[in-house]
Amino acid sequence: MTYLVAVDGVLRTERGVPVFDMKILVLSLIENARVVFSAPEGSDAERFLGMERITGHAAVRHGDFLDHLAEERSQGYVSAVLTPDTEVARVAFEQGVTAMLVTASAFANPKWRPDWKSWGEIVEESQ
Repeated sequence: MTYLVAVDGVLRTERGVPVFDMKILVLSLIENARVVFSAPEGSDAERFLGMERITGHAAVRHGDFLDHLAEERSQGYVSAVLTPDTEVARVAFEQGVTAMLVTASAFANPKWRPDWKSWGEIVEESQ
């Protein structure tokens, strides 16, 4: 069993604040399965995971989440992905991979919300 987990938006907010509930979930996954973390290029994910004492994972991959999903699937079965991005969840689901969409509304990136609109769009609609 392999779980692919986005660091940003799942384990920490946009401002780098740890998400305690997701940390507990991920630590329980690490005990029983192979967990691979996905982080954007140039991210300090390893440092963050170390500071949060999240150890025992298989790898931290930097770059595009969907590229990481394709790579992991080419190496074997991926049980599920944990992502805050609705588009990533949709693509994974369409590929037959269980998608766990993490959407804590208090801190989720607005771009990941299905009804997201830019400030310009909101202003235009109000005129």
